[in-house]
Amino acid sequence: MTGAAGLHGRPGADIVIIGGGVIGLATALMLADQGTAVVVLERQLTGREASWAGAGMLPPGNLGGAATPEARLRSYSHSLWPALAARLRDQT
Repeated sequence: MTGAAGLHGRPGADIVIIGGGVIGLATALMLADQGTAVVVLERQLTGREASWAGAGMLPPGNLGGAATPEARLRSYSHSLWPALAARLRDQT
């Protein structure tokens, strides 16, 4: 969403993310890093819907043996985890 008024008159909301789970919050963080004004909408407590239900059910991938696009994505995501975890630990 762009424009001066943003979402419901909130000034500066450039992007609206629906869902405050792991993916939504990480996306909001990365967009904010780039100077984008982000609003996250969540109907419950953050992290208590799909992220809570999933409980880490997607195993980390092995980039060397990744045969499918999904396995490559999991592998790449797994390689980013240590830096993101350290950042979140330092900032929260």
